[in-house]
Amino acid sequence: MRQDDEEQGAALLSAVERGDSAAIDRLLGAGAPLERRDAAGRTPLLVAALRNDIGAARKLIDAGADVDARDATQLTPYLGAGANGHAEIVRMTLNAGADLASVNRFGGTALLPSSEKGYLRTVLICLDAGVAVEHANDLGWTALMEAATRWVPSRPFSGPAKTLSSPATMACSRAVTSATKSARDGCACGGARQCAHPPSSSNPDAMHLKRDRM
Repeated sequence: MRQDDEEQGAALLSAVERGDSAAIDRLLGAGAPLERRDAAGRTPLLVAALRNDIGAARKLIDAGADVDARDATQLTPYLGAGANGHAEIVRMTLNAGADLASVNRFGGTALLPSSEKGYLRTVLICLDAGVAVEHANDLGWTALMEAATRWVPSRPFSGPAKTLSSPATMACSRAVTSATKSARDGCACGGARQCAHPPSSSNPDAMHLKRDRM
């Protein structure tokens, strides 16, 4: 990377960190590199996603920023936004082609933390995009199990738990899981995690395993 590009990339990253919309516009207009990373490996788009800076995220996506770029902890803009309930940025990254089946270092997608933390709008966006509700993370937790941790026994399910446990959602999830399993039964890879075929329910497709908070 040329020195000018390096400097512009660093300036763009700094502008996003500050939320400086005017500087972001100027630097994007000047062709600043979009994938300059900070010490944690975060790109400007990931920083915007974690800040819930919808305007900056939209500008970066429109400019061609990589919606699947990972930081040092394997977080992507989609995963980071989902884990923090930043629903509009989740929608934007998915619309821009983010890998719905991408998993972070804990082996999962954005559905689990959004379910656990009660981010209903994010849960609905993930389900509408096709995340299978019955997928479990590396500890065996499903989205419904995470959502149920918020449940008060004396009250009926509400929020994500109610949505995830609905007959329609469960029936849809079973249909998707069954179809995917049928497709994989004849795959020579044997359902390996790295396989390029559609993910099955045996693949971890959930995030937020240990009780870590992002």
